[in-house]
Amino acid sequence: MTLYIKSIIFLFPLNLQDQMGNNRNDKVLKAFGKNLKKLRVAKGLTTREFADIADIAYSQVWILESGKGDPSLSTLLAICHTLGVSLEELIPQEK
Repeated sequence: MTLYIKSIIFLFPLNLQDQMGNNRNDKVLKAFGKNLKKLRVAKGLTTREFADIADIAYSQVWILESGKGDPSLSTLLAICHTLGVSLEELIPQEK
């Protein structure tokens, strides 16, 4: 069954795969970025200070806060640890 599902995925052109669900993902990433910036600023950290403490690249913080990045689980956990929040608090719930 797994092979069948994988073969179906490859039938779609790459750009069509990218467009499936992008509106929803874009909204979630933008909301995440906005919330990340709000939490960082509330902690009194500059982007560079936050990046150094979280041990992630300054440019990645900027990309995430602008809503254009899709963070890995390890990045999310580093962000949560640095801000002292849970994943639930970091990732805004869809309404």
